[in-house]
Amino acid sequence: MPEKKQRPPTQTLTRGFDPRLSVGSARPAVFRSSTYVFSSPEAAERAFDLSSGREQPEAGEIPDLIYSRFNHPNAQILED
Repeated sequence: MPEKKQRPPTQTLTRGFDPRLSVGSARPAVFRSSTYVFSSPEAAERAFDLSSGREQPEAGEIPDLIYSRFNHPNAQILED
């Protein structure tokens, strides 16, 4: 299917969005706040260390989301 030309405001809001990360949603949902689950206490510690800048992500590592005020899906899409 050919990609439809988008106006600049739409491009700004959707660039960087990957539908595979949002259960196939065509457009990003608006996350006002959220709670995140970690696989272990060590995974949570790593996520907080990366978010705070105490550690740098390894090559190819995607930092976990930890708290809506620090990072959240909408900010990540905008940053990407």
